[in-house]
Amino acid sequence: MAGSRTISALAAQHGVSRKFDYAQTDRARAALEDAFASAVPEDEVLSSCRSASGGCAR
Repeated sequence: MAGSRTISALAAQHGVSRKFDYAQTDRARAALEDAFASAVPEDEVLSSCRSASGGCAR
């Protein structure tokens, strides 16, 4: 979360501790990584498309 405000200022504004703020940041980061992580490696997807009759549908 890039910005000019400090974690201390954000935590104070919302009435939470810096520890809580960092914990929520870690949870959000992990959720984003999970959401955008591919369950199947790209190479496997591409090779299965090439071997399928007619290639992958668009």
